[in-house]
Amino acid sequence: MVSDVHLQGFGDDTNRELEASFLSLIAYCTAQNLTLLILGDLFDYWMEYPRQKYAPAFGEPILKALKHHGEQVEPVLYITGNHDNWTFGHIASPEIEVEAEHRMISFDNRQAILFHGDGLADTAWDYQRPLYHRLLRNPSFIRVYQTLSSPKFGVWIMSRFSRLTRMLNISDPEPLNNLAKKMLYQSNIDLVFCGHDHLPRLIDFEGGTYMNLGAFHLHRTVGLVRQGEPMLFQWNATQGTLTKFTG
Repeated sequence: MVSDVHLQGFGDDTNRELEASFLSLIAYCTAQNLTLLILGDLFDYWMEYPRQKYAPAFGEPILKALKHHGEQVEPVLYITGNHDNWTFGHIASPEIEVEAEHRMISFDNRQAILFHGDGLADTAWDYQRPLYHRLLRNPSFIRVYQTLSSPKFGVWIMSRFSRLTRMLNISDPEPLNNLAKKMLYQSNIDLVFCGHDHLPRLIDFEGGTYMNLGAFHLHRTVGLVRQGEPMLFQWNATQGTLTKFTG
């Protein structure tokens, strides 16, 4: 599983290298028959205009590879994040399951929760998204925004806004650490997986284990679960190998 790839968020050379690195990881997962889970911010910005049947063309090589993986192994789970949540049907397919909130799954009888990390709609966890994140997801705001802006201009604005918010982001591990600790202590959840704050880490708390996948675009970090045990690796696209992440 991976998080925070932020494709198309950088200069041309970096974008090409990052896309090639991620495509090689998808191919590796397909060859190794590994289930692929994406926990948000795959793209640095993403906006579909369903009425105009428009979606950013830069996503097609990645989506094609993900669909191939979904055909060969099993459907890819794609949980959207705060940079790529404006999906209206273009990505979803029998090969790619799109989830806007969180997903509960089981790894060898260990209950796991997967989400991006910018917030949860479920009020039980008292971890709301920031106000402007909730505004950006509001259907009325989206309708007005897409009425006032053409697809290309609207996506251009979003690309600039996404880059600015990513550059201004100050990473702090404590909010998600505290949330994971609460989830593991107060529920039957055994494993917590997310990303968002770009700080890769694997922590054992009372009641289970928390993994933050970090930012693939920074660390090339990849999470694996084997026999119910989570492990954090680093992808080397040149060698086509995963090695244990040591920070």
